[in-house]
Amino acid sequence: MLYDCLSVIDAALYDDDGRVRFDAANRLLIHLWPYLKELRDKIAKEAATESELAEKLDKTLAEEIASLGAVPSGKGKPVPGKREKTLTPEELEELCKTAREVLAEEGGRIALTETESISTGEGGIVTVDHAYAGAGYDKAAADIERVLGKLAETRVCAEAEADLAHELQDFSDHIRYGDAHKGVNIEIDRMAKVPEKLVEQYDRVAPPLLKISRRLQKQVHQVLQDQRRGGRETGLLMGRRLLTRTLYHADGRYFYKNRLPQELPELAVALLVDESGSMSCADRITKARAASIIVYDFCRCLGIPILVLGHITMLDYSGGTGDSEITARANLSPDTVLYLFEHIRTNEMWFNYTEDKIFGEPDADGRMQVTKFRVAHGDPSKRKLPWYIEIANGTGIGQKNKVGGTYMQAGSFAELSKVFINLSDKDIFLLFSRTARYIAAWEAAVCPALVSRGHKAIQANIQRRLKGAVHGQ
Repeated sequence: MLYDCLSVIDAALYDDDGRVRFDAANRLLIHLWPYLKELRDKIAKEAATESELAEKLDKTLAEEIASLGAVPSGKGKPVPGKREKTLTPEELEELCKTAREVLAEEGGRIALTETESISTGEGGIVTVDHAYAGAGYDKAAADIERVLGKLAETRVCAEAEADLAHELQDFSDHIRYGDAHKGVNIEIDRMAKVPEKLVEQYDRVAPPLLKISRRLQKQVHQVLQDQRRGGRETGLLMGRRLLTRTLYHADGRYFYKNRLPQELPELAVALLVDESGSMSCADRITKARAASIIVYDFCRCLGIPILVLGHITMLDYSGGTGDSEITARANLSPDTVLYLFEHIRTNEMWFNYTEDKIFGEPDADGRMQVTKFRVAHGDPSKRKLPWYIEIANGTGIGQKNKVGGTYMQAGSFAELSKVFINLSDKDIFLLFSRTARYIAAWEAAVCPALVSRGHKAIQANIQRRLKGAVHGQ
C-alpha cells in the first residue's frame, strides 16, 4: 500500500498542472479508501447527523496526522554506524611516528588561556636574519612528490580506462557473426487489424505513461528541432568565423559556425521485447510493455523512426542450428492447465501426468499428426530442478472407436521431434499461476459476451427456420 501511494505522489510532486495533482489526490483516496471506510463506519455509529459525522471525521483525521507528524522526542536508539577499525601494532607505530615528526616541528605556540579583553603591547621591533638556513624540515620535496605522484596516478588511470573502453568498442565494432543464423526459420506475426478490446486496454493504461513520454520530449525537443532547422551557433571559444558584435564581451567567446539543416534523422530505434516464459517473473513483461509504450510515443512524437518487436522462441540448439534445431508444440485445454496448476500448487510428490492427442486429416499413408505431453515431479532432495516437462511431435495411424472417436493404433507412433525442460518449484509455479490467472480473467471478461452472441445467433437461426417453414406452407 505504501509503495502504491509513493509512486502516485512522486509522479505529481513536481508537476505544475493542477489537473495532475487533483488526479493524484483522487488516486490516493482510492488506495486509502479501505482504511478510511473502516474509520468512517466506526464514527458513523456515534454521530447522529451527516454534518456531525463530517465534523468528527475531519477532527479525527487531523489528530491522526498531527500525531504521526510530531517532533521526535530524542529517546530513540541511535542508528548503528560502522565499527571502528582495529589497527595493527605496525600501523599504530607508523601513525605515532608521523605524529612525532609533526610535533617536532611545532614550537613557540602561545599557551591556551581564557581572557576577557584584548591586550596591546608596547614597542616591538622587526629583525632580519640573513643567515637563516630554514626550519630544518627536509621532507617538503618528498611530500610534494608524493602529492604529485597521486595526481599523476589518478590521471593515468582515467586515461587508461578511456583507452581501454575505446579499444573494446573498436573490437566489438569489428566482430562478425558470419553465418551463425543461416538456415534458422523466422516466423513473423503481425495483426492486420487491432481488435477493439486491445485498443480499449491501451486507452486505459496509456495516459500516465504518455505523461512520462512528454516530460522526456521536453528535454530533447528543442535540440532536435534546432538540428533539423539549422542556424547559427554562437558563443564558441574557437572557430573559423568571427562575430564582431561580441568582441566587447571580453570573455573570449567571439566565434560562430553555421549549421546546415539535417532533414534525414540520425537515429533509428528498434526495441526488441523478450516475451519468453522467464519474463513472467517479478512483472518483467509488464514493465517491459509499459516501457515500450513510453519509448514508442517518445520516438513517434519526435519524428524518430521506431520499430517495436516481441520475441519468443522455444528451440533446442543442443544438436546445432539450422536443419539440426528441434522444435515441438502441444496445445492444452484450460481445464487441463487448471488441473496441473492444482497439483503444482500443492507440490505433490511423484506427480506424473501424460496426454496424447491425434488429430488432423490422414495423409496418403493414413497417418495423422500426434502430440505427446508429459509433466513429472521428482525428488527435490536429489535434484535442484525436480519438475520435468516433455513435448514430442510425430505421426500415427488413426483408428475409429465404437462411439466415433479417434485413437492411435498401438505401436504406430513415429517420433519427429522431442524437447524437454527441467524447472524448479518456483519457476513452474510462476508459469502455471500466470496462465491460470489469464484463463480466469478471459473467462470472466470474454465468455459472457461470447455466450450472449451465441444465444442471439441461435435465436436468429430459429426465427429464420420458423419463417422458412411458414413460407413453405
